[in-house]
Amino acid sequence: MERYQNTSGQSGIEAFELGVGWIKIRFADGWLYTFTEDKVGRAPLIALQQFAVDGQGLNTYINQYVRDQYTTKEQSNEPGGAGPENTSA
Repeated sequence: MERYQNTSGQSGIEAFELGVGWIKIRFADGWLYTFTEDKVGRAPLIALQQFAVDGQGLNTYINQYVRDQYTTKEQSNEPGGAGPENTSA
């Protein structure tokens, strides 16, 4: 995953991974969300991917437009996530 730049310093997003037709977003609380074009639509997915690359506005966009439209939600096992190896959150 690529570290989210978080240029505002106020986002709860830590990292993201892009693919054709999807984006995975890891939050500081350890939750990993996958959004797909099939679920959110083409334009919203493109917006999510662009905000991720820009390092600004991703969390706001999610909260305003696609909050509950994720395809999967799971605990991350990545470093920094609150997965099985790091449950102190």
